[in-house]
Amino acid sequence: MKRAASPASPARTSNNQPPALAKRTRQAKTAQPAHRHVDLEYGRLYQLTYSDANGEVSERTIKLNGVASRRHGQCLEAYCHNARQQRTFRVDRIVQLIDTETGEIVL
Repeated sequence: MKRAASPASPARTSNNQPPALAKRTRQAKTAQPAHRHVDLEYGRLYQLTYSDANGEVSERTIKLNGVASRRHGQCLEAYCHNARQQRTFRVDRIVQLIDTETGEIVL
C-alpha cells in the first residue's frame, strides 16, 4: 500500500532529493564539459586547431610526443612544425584535432 506524502515533508524525486535540489544538480551536471577517452598515437602527425590564452585561433601541424598532467589539466606535448620547436598544448583549448594519415577527426 502506498503512503501519501505528509504535508510536513516535501515531495522527493526518485533519487530522494527535493525537486528544486534535483533540478540544480541536473543543471550543474550538464554545465560540466564532456570528458571522453581519445586514443592518440605517439609519433603520429595531427592537424591541430588551437585557441591560445588570448582566444587567438591557429592551425598547426604537430607530431605527438606525449600527454602530461599539469595543474590546469591535461596537455599534449608535441613538436610543432609551424613553430619548429617543442610545444605544450592544453587539451581544454584544442578546438579540433585531425589525424593527418586517416583524415579522422579525433577531438
